[in-house]
Amino acid sequence: MMFENSFSSNNINHVSPTVTLYEERRPSSDRLFQKALNSMKTIFKSDFLPKKSKFAHGNSKKGGKSSVRESIEYSQPCSNSKTVNQQTSINASPASVLKNIVQIRPEGYLVGRFGRPVRSLGSGADGSVDMHIDASGNKYAIKTFKSIKISSNATSLGDVIDNRTANEILINSRIDHPNVVRALACFVELGSNSVHLVMEYCERDLFSLVMDLSDSSSGDNSFLLNRLFYQLISTIQFLHNTARIAHRDIKLDNVLIDSENNVKLADFGCSVVLNGSTVTGLCGSDPYIGPEVFVQGLQYDPTKVDIWSLAVVYLAMVSGRFPWEISQSRDKNFNYFCSSPVKFIDFWLESTQTFIPDSAKDLILSMLSLDPSARPSIDEVTAHPFFQYLDATYGQ
Repeated sequence: MMFENSFSSNNINHVSPTVTLYEERRPSSDRLFQKALNSMKTIFKSDFLPKKSKFAHGNSKKGGKSSVRESIEYSQPCSNSKTVNQQTSINASPASVLKNIVQIRPEGYLVGRFGRPVRSLGSGADGSVDMHIDASGNKYAIKTFKSIKISSNATSLGDVIDNRTANEILINSRIDHPNVVRALACFVELGSNSVHLVMEYCERDLFSLVMDLSDSSSGDNSFLLNRLFYQLISTIQFLHNTARIAHRDIKLDNVLIDSENNVKLADFGCSVVLNGSTVTGLCGSDPYIGPEVFVQGLQYDPTKVDIWSLAVVYLAMVSGRFPWEISQSRDKNFNYFCSSPVKFIDFWLESTQTFIPDSAKDLILSMLSLDPSARPSIDEVTAHPFFQYLDATYGQ
């Protein structure tokens, strides 16, 4: 579906600077700035985690990922990927295929095995995420979902976990990639109303990294930022082509950074398994959502929404600002973009300290096509000269 450019022409030099990432940059009394911050934090999914308290998963020591996995006592921390793929390929509800993934543990197992929560990493309508440190000093991010209470003789998880929660657990458990947060274990406690998903822990995310870089006088950070963007694109290529998953909530907050400045993509609460069908429904965070998602009842390609979100992430990474609060005509900046995309992107990127090659501008413009069918697929993104340059520079 083509989104017609029905917006009036405006002076591109008046692009609003208020959609900034950083609260400390502007006074709290600035109404427009507060509106931008509130919009940034608005999300249309029940398990949203705020920017200062998101999935932070990973190990801070080199080589720590394997040692953390070995410290988990399960023979299979979550599930065999082949088993999950085979099960989810049939017409079964997500909750009905969790028996190979979710274990039933005695009451008190969470605290006994992983320790009490040290601090909250975030909360939402369907659960919360906390950091735990076990007796050996290993750190974990544990997401606790809400569910009905189960009895001591429970044999079926299908009556315990709703399909939305089950879908997130299944998707998390089937992915094995170095740039995706690893799910280590999942269990329910007898007598509890909670399902616990244990994940690796990282200290920071891309949001805080970009904020720190913007606040410093380090100058051109293009090497680091381009490397991270290269890893993120490569990760989405794996998800789309190999895992057959669309993320649908790509944003700075969900791109975690490990101790070696590598990407760890997190939060699969909005994700869908790709089966050739389109989807409907509003999901994601305002500044990153493709415009087609806001059309009520419209069937859209979730992979093309990921492509749009990747482009917005890049603009925010290199500029320290969101290009718009929301991709709808009522947003002044988005209106400017629709009126003159090339001028808008040029204006936006020329104000950064990061070196932006022309090939990057060309790729980002194509990824931000208002018509989803005109956006490149992830394979077309990786075939673009800008990505080829990134691959030659940062590829292994």
